[in-house]
Amino acid sequence: MRTPTQLSVRRHRTAFTIIELLTVIATIAILAAIIIPVVGQVRESAARSQCSSNLRQITLSAKLYANENKGNFLPPVRNTSEGFQQWMFNSDFLELLGEQQTHKTADLADYFHCPTAENNGSLLSIHYGMNITGLGINGGNYKQSGYIPSMRVDDHAKTIYFIDGLDWWINGSRATVDYGDTGESSTTQSPAYRHDDAANVAFFDGHIELIDRTTLIESPELWRYRTE
Repeated sequence: MRTPTQLSVRRHRTAFTIIELLTVIATIAILAAIIIPVVGQVRESAARSQCSSNLRQITLSAKLYANENKGNFLPPVRNTSEGFQQWMFNSDFLELLGEQQTHKTADLADYFHCPTAENNGSLLSIHYGMNITGLGINGGNYKQSGYIPSMRVDDHAKTIYFIDGLDWWINGSRATVDYGDTGESSTTQSPAYRHDDAANVAFFDGHIELIDRTTLIESPELWRYRTE
């Protein structure tokens, strides 16, 4: 039979001290501080990869469009018997993408949506835009003139075709726009720097690059078309 003194010693030896408890809490806090940022980085990396994959699929389908149309690129907009079709509603392009014809952005496939985009991502609920720098397209002026400029590309590996964007058309002159606190849905014809102040960019040859804001602003040659 144990004496009261022996029982007291046993309890004392099996109980946590305040120092031990604080040590455990501090260890958990340190591990959380290490793990949580890593988890966030993994998620962003996965989202960036998905975004890049979306752009690659869009660009490859646009290249197939050119192959089937005597080398003519997917136009920013075209005039059809049913009215004007912006590039993402181009029926031939959607067919090559494996999608059905639609006139509503809400019905477009996931290919048109970046996982890290805020809310709807753009004025038109798609998260990628076609480069129209220097083509003279502004707002609805194409509807008045019916004129759609031809795109001529000197270097397919160094000319932007599609990019993370806030609108269906992106103009290099708007690369400096900082939408900041105004939110993505309030800025037109601008790139979207969704990935650590950088944007996924698809070139005419089909390859994808992650390019930072400064480079996109200071490299007008990346945006330049030769028009005829």
